Amino acid sequence: MAKNDKHWKNMMAKETDRKAAKEGKDPLEEGLEGLSWLENQKRIVKKRIEKTRETFGEEVGNSITAGILAAYVLGLIPFASVHSYIKAPEGMGLTDSFGISAFLVTMFLANLFTTIYHFLKHGSTHKRVFRKLDHIMVYYAILGVYAPTCLSLIGGKLGIGIAIAELALAVCGTLLMVFMYPDNKTGSKFAISIYGIMAVLFLFVLKPFHEAATTPCFWLLLAGAAIYAVGLFFYSGKKFKFSHMVWHLMVVAASVCHILAYVYFFR
Repeated sequence: MAKNDKHWKNMMAKETDRKAAKEGKDPLEEGLEGLSWLENQKRIVKKRIEKTRETFGEEVGNSITAGILAAYVLGLIPFASVHSYIKAPEGMGLTDSFGISAFLVTMFLANLFTTIYHFLKHGSTHKRVFRKLDHIMVYYAILGVYAPTCLSLIGGKLGIGIAIAELALAVCGTLLMVFMYPDNKTGSKFAISIYGIMAVLFLFVLKPFHEAATTPCFWLLLAGAAIYAVGLFFYSGKKFKFSHMVWHLMVVAASVCHILAYVYFFR
């Protein structure tokens, strides 16, 4: 076929094109080569997906770890809201209760969406939707961690200013996740980077927080942040079986530190 095609090219082409026609490849052969390359790329992508996708057992483990934490936090909310109101200094009851309740509610919702996301079938529309919701709720979980510190312990222009900045970043991240994640690479990278920006802002309130917080509250909050940081290695590093579940266990440990800090040692 290739020889006949080159003969046809020599007969019909102009004199100046004959040399190029003899040296050129048959279009059909080029098309078949391109198709072969495309199929090979599909196989490579499929293998990558299979390697990074969690197994059924892993997803069950992911759902259970997040679900247990969500159930615990949900049961803790009524006690914590009343306890923080009673323990608060005069005139700070509602503020303390609101801040700690916001912290627990956002933590509950974040773990609830994580539980549902990991429970759903791979490749389904519902799983893609809940993946976005899962990522979005992380912004508000971080915002919730700031609420008791900024509203009750620090207050004033600095505390309110940091709280407003955190809220603005959470809203910005939400919009990026809704409209750009994961299709737009630039938007997705910026959406992910907002997590880091929200966390780093705590450095601006570290000194006044240290001065205002009880010693156990301060160190438990820092311990939780350190555990989150270590857990990121398992979340973003080289994947192995149940690596994401290890990340979930680190989240549980960090969350327990923060719960102890705010619910039991806040005042």
